[in-house]
Amino acid sequence: MPAARYGLKAELTWLNGSSYPATGLILGQLLPLAKGGLSAAGIDAADIERYLDVIEQRVRSGRTGSRWSLSSLAEMHGATTPEIRLAALTKAMAENSRRGAPVHTWSLAEIPASEEWLGNYKTIGQFMSTDLFTVRAHDTIDLVARVMDWRHVRHVPVEDDEGRLVGLISYRDVLHFFAERGSSAEAEPVPVRAIMKANPVSVTRDTPTLEAIAIMRRNNIGCLPVVEGDRLVGIVTAQDFLAPSGKLFEQYLKA
Repeated sequence: MPAARYGLKAELTWLNGSSYPATGLILGQLLPLAKGGLSAAGIDAADIERYLDVIEQRVRSGRTGSRWSLSSLAEMHGATTPEIRLAALTKAMAENSRRGAPVHTWSLAEIPASEEWLGNYKTIGQFMSTDLFTVRAHDTIDLVARVMDWRHVRHVPVEDDEGRLVGLISYRDVLHFFAERGSSAEAEPVPVRAIMKANPVSVTRDTPTLEAIAIMRRNNIGCLPVVEGDRLVGIVTAQDFLAPSGKLFEQYLKA
């Protein structure tokens, strides 16, 4: 269990009852035993060195497959959307695997070049957020405010019990509500339906990104729910366009 949870940082108990760091146990006990056993079994010395050296270098560098993945995602954090970061991670993993290179030699995954990177923004479905937290029309506005604070979001979709989009509530709606009501602790709870925008403007997965931007500008809104039929499947906000626009500005100014 410790090895599964902590990997090379685990503390393990060996057969003699002594406790060892995973790296110390592998390098000091397990690898020498493995080499001796394989040699006694008549395995070619070059083969022993070839395969066990990969394990040794992985342990010494601390670069396992999971550590490479986590480090790559951390390096790309904030550069673009989670979907594109995961796509870049998968692509780098596939390319390194095809080369047959051991994982301890892999460079961290990177966001692809502009031509390929921008291809991930052609339609809304390619980069919309699907990690949604929604409320019902009968939920209280106080709950929405807490959700926004907890999830660090500015828009919360409102669904009915069948998952159909029925409204949208923004942080401005919440701010205006509390500004008008005041902070009285004795005030009666008010349901979301009292201030939500019913039947909000929405788009589909296949809506071209430029069209979605035009819709947001035309309607002076900062968020577009994404639906299939009348079912909510995602959301895209003005914030989602900051990463690609920032990268475009950077490339343009450098040019």
